[in-house]
Amino acid sequence: VLALLNHSCKPNCRIQVTARGGKECLSVVSDTEYIQAGIELTVDYEHYLFESFNCECGYDGCKRR
Repeated sequence: VLALLNHSCKPNCRIQVTARGGKECLSVVSDTEYIQAGIELTVDYEHYLFESFNCECGYDGCKRR
């Protein structure tokens, strides 16, 4: 399964890392809402990147405006 995760300062998903059989597995999880088919999956890159990037999420409460 191919999933593209875009950035948002108000994400609808998070990445969960688990260990299975000595290997790390990544899961995309939504704890707060049901995501309908066709809705863009978003995470907050700030939690996963150690370098700066230009945020263009469009959210009114954007942290990088």
